[in-house]
Amino acid sequence: MLISAWFLGSFAITYPGVAYLERSISGPDFQFNALIFLPHGVRIFAIWLFRHQAILPLLIAHGLHIFLWGHWSPNSWLPPIAGTLSAYLAFELLRMARLNPFHVVISDRSVWGRLVLAGILAAVLNTIILQLTLMGYDGPHGELQRVLGYLIGDIVGILLFVVMLASISTVRELRFKPPEG
Repeated sequence: MLISAWFLGSFAITYPGVAYLERSISGPDFQFNALIFLPHGVRIFAIWLFRHQAILPLLIAHGLHIFLWGHWSPNSWLPPIAGTLSAYLAFELLRMARLNPFHVVISDRSVWGRLVLAGILAAVLNTIILQLTLMGYDGPHGELQRVLGYLIGDIVGILLFVVMLASISTVRELRFKPPEG
């Protein structure tokens, strides 16, 4: 349940500010597009830490996310499945490429780069899956602009999430570092 709480909490924290910015740019034709989707960072982080065990909590969180903030439609189940499975598939592709994406040693700075790489790959896979599965759908997910907005939001979300994690790690290192001398 902690993964679901992280996912929903990260969206609840970013939603008001992102919606305000998008509304001021779009004007009266505002349609929320999540150009900063911090939950994508949570998806990547959860898969990185818990691997396949994170899939069910992420699907539950996505379902609750749509229930609380979205509008349910016949195809509303596709984005949660695409988002969750694209994150897992990205890590598996990196593992098959022998890039060791599951290396969980925070003191190793290359971990942050692997998380960003996995997040970008997952964002691209998510975009491709959504575009292919929802192409004939007349709803908002069928629009290329909307799907590209998801790509941008996912990439910005993972970048922001990794910057936050790296800064927390750096502060902890500085705080608990023994004095020299």
